[in-house]
Amino acid sequence: MKFGLSRPVIARRTGKKTYVDGFVCGEAMTTSVNPQYAEASLYGDNKMVANKKKLKNAAVSMGTTRLPRVAETIMFGHKIDAETGEVAYRAEDVASYVGYGFISKEEVDESIKYIACVLYKVMFSEGENSYETEGENINFKTPSVSGTAMPDDDGEWMTRKQFETEEEAYAWLRGILNLDAKCVIPKTSAEAGIYDAAQSVTLTVSDGGTIYYTTDGTTPGKTNGTKATSTAIPITKTTMLKAVNTAAGKMDSDIFAAEYIISTV
Repeated sequence: MKFGLSRPVIARRTGKKTYVDGFVCGEAMTTSVNPQYAEASLYGDNKMVANKKKLKNAAVSMGTTRLPRVAETIMFGHKIDAETGEVAYRAEDVASYVGYGFISKEEVDESIKYIACVLYKVMFSEGENSYETEGENINFKTPSVSGTAMPDDDGEWMTRKQFETEEEAYAWLRGILNLDAKCVIPKTSAEAGIYDAAQSVTLTVSDGGTIYYTTDGTTPGKTNGTKATSTAIPITKTTMLKAVNTAAGKMDSDIFAAEYIISTV
């Protein structure tokens, strides 16, 4: 008996069962996995003497309360402007293969179990976007996407594993889809050191994350500091610059720190 669904997670596939850029969708609402098989039978002497059945693909659907903005790039190949947040939908956009995981709550041998399920290679298509004016009744509009699951390079296409608690199942999913990967540490255009004039410093990362920085020596983060852009940071006096790289579905990077000593002598 199945009576629960939770923790839908997605990660970009980079190779056989290897993933990056993982993220958690909103709360799970619905999901379905419908495998399609190619089958052939051989008959002789008025009976079946051989039968072969092989997976072609599996139809997959997912309904969730929300898809984070990062899904636009990872799942569907759209381009997001890091500074303005604008999402560009282009004719040449190509969806990527992703890993997709979720947890179902089931009754197994008269006890409650949490079944983590991961599909190794899925390509999703965007669902219909529909809008309506506000009226007397409240209607929720939630994302729904569908796609196709394929066997991975080793022939496996799905794995299910049983756990006693939801958190154990969730930790297993995060490990399989590499959601606990750490962001790369930010780099700076000017090394720390002593300078006889003001400096202009630019912070960059190679993984497309979002950088937050401070110039007062405090630890930077999403709730503390300034969001870095392509505009250089002016260093006009002795300053301790600290920065952190963040991204959905990843652990924050180690803290970057550089002291710039501006000497006027």
